[in-house]
Amino acid sequence: APALGTNAGGAIAASVAFGVLAWRLRAGAAPQPLRWGRLALALAALVAAAVAALWLLNAAITLPPAQQTHIGRAFGQLAAGRVDVIGAIIRRKLEMNAHLIAVSAWSKVLLTALFVMAVMLLKPRGIFKEWQRRYPYLMQGFTAGAIGTVAALVFNDSGIVAAATMIVYVAVPMLLLRLNEQRG
Repeated sequence: APALGTNAGGAIAASVAFGVLAWRLRAGAAPQPLRWGRLALALAALVAAAVAALWLLNAAITLPPAQQTHIGRAFGQLAAGRVDVIGAIIRRKLEMNAHLIAVSAWSKVLLTALFVMAVMLLKPRGIFKEWQRRYPYLMQGFTAGAIGTVAALVFNDSGIVAAATMIVYVAVPMLLLRLNEQRG
């Protein structure tokens, strides 16, 4: 909503996460194994669709420059052919993420855990394979959440903060599931 402020990175991450979930749920309780190439193509399509939706929303709602959000101004610069400005924005966002990752050891822990979790969900073995069989819909949600977390990391200004917030909704239920199995 350009007049109320917008979080373009959050919109893209949400589009990716919900798109992956819808894609995985279309297969029902017995999803096909993920293929990296198809996944990359699907993610690229979801990102493109989210960016197109943001562009259309900002094009449909015309506001004076002082009231536009940063994404609205960026789309205006892009429409004016100022690719250099878009490049500078992307570079600044990458530098901010790199800085935030570099200043905290917790960032490295999060990135490592996120990587391990994504690999285990995308190519399950051991307990994760058993969970795929017993809790297919839950695991599809975990997969979508992990992929959405990676998208938040990539597309937000302070992506490490967004990723750390999002991964809680994957990690905590997984830990509770594991604890529940140990008890019973």
